[in-house]
Amino acid sequence: SDYTQYNAVVNDQVFIQGHGRLRKGLIVETTGSRFIVAYVTPSNHNDLKYKTLPLSRLYKKENA
Repeated sequence: SDYTQYNAVVNDQVFIQGHGRLRKGLIVETTGSRFIVAYVTPSNHNDLKYKTLPLSRLYKKENA
């Protein structure tokens, strides 16, 4: 409940489910109704990973 959906655009920082945890990523491209998000894991900052997700699977942290 600390995270909420929103309207996303390229270069937005978002949170996604990756490797069993919430990961911070950057939207690098869109393909119609889907967004390609680039992210890294804490154990390997050199290996950039990508996920293609719909808007409903992207989250932005609420400002408290």
